[in-house]
Amino acid sequence: MANIKTTYDTNKDLTSFIVTGKLTPADLYDCLAHYFGGSVTLSTRWDITEAEVPAAPVDEICSLAQYVRSLSDARIGGKTAILSNDDLGYGMSRMLGTFYELENVPFEIQVFRRRNEATKWLENGSALRS
Repeated sequence: MANIKTTYDTNKDLTSFIVTGKLTPADLYDCLAHYFGGSVTLSTRWDITEAEVPAAPVDEICSLAQYVRSLSDARIGGKTAILSNDDLGYGMSRMLGTFYELENVPFEIQVFRRRNEATKWLENGSALRS
């Protein structure tokens, strides 16, 4: 079971999730349900550098993308940055991004290995609330 610490920066319209421990699908669903049921920000940053991210079957990743799509209208035009420093977490996050695209999730997702690159991408560009 993972610990997911959530912080909000209202000035930047940004929610940050810092994940430690073994990340399970149930952890993600619980966190996302709480997030989308509360104060939704245009941008999010997921830091999984201290998390253990296990390989997940394709159907689990597809289901997660479908779940996010069902909740995501509040984030149209937003951005999600995922920060991972290991190959498995990076690859699983890239796969999730591909499924988000296939499900037409209405915000951008990018995966980064360096925090400064993720921050720069979130702070620049076209994340605009409609």
